[in-house]
Amino acid sequence: MKKHLIFVGEKRSPRAIQLGVRWQDEALAAKPLFAALWACGIEPTDCTFVNWFDERSHNAIRIAASLGACVFAMGQKVQYALSEAKIPFTPLVHPAVRGRIRKRERYIAYVQGQLLLAKARFLCSLEHPMQADASGRWEHDDMEEIGDQEDGWPSGDTVTMRCRCCGKTWSLDAPLAASGS
Repeated sequence: MKKHLIFVGEKRSPRAIQLGVRWQDEALAAKPLFAALWACGIEPTDCTFVNWFDERSHNAIRIAASLGACVFAMGQKVQYALSEAKIPFTPLVHPAVRGRIRKRERYIAYVQGQLLLAKARFLCSLEHPMQADASGRWEHDDMEEIGDQEDGWPSGDTVTMRCRCCGKTWSLDAPLAASGS
């Protein structure tokens, strides 16, 4: 479990077993969760999905959480189990829940809030660029240096970078190289 977002469900439903589908298949309860992740700029294939009560993943989840992964407990039974196992998590309403939150827009907004609560990082990409009004911590892997370096004495040169996906720009201090004496 190398991925930094881990979604923990309870167990496969009888319908999921009948259809032979899992979280990764984007079927049944995974549909609204995947839609919410995409709306947040997160590719579901970059996440890990496990079920607490029918998979032998307890130690892997514990280790990943200790290494900084964000664990999301979907549903009250899973939240109780993770609390008992002393695994830190962010609670998440299960995507198959009934009621007002089941409406797509509400569930997406709720998941966005929980991701921010967990201080999850979002990855800016061509498929899911960071929007101008986006909140949260975004990673920009596809960036380029633009313009000329500015003299930033005494800390070194200042370099202006731009994300090729969303166009955001920012300045970085490039430290001076140590001089040989």
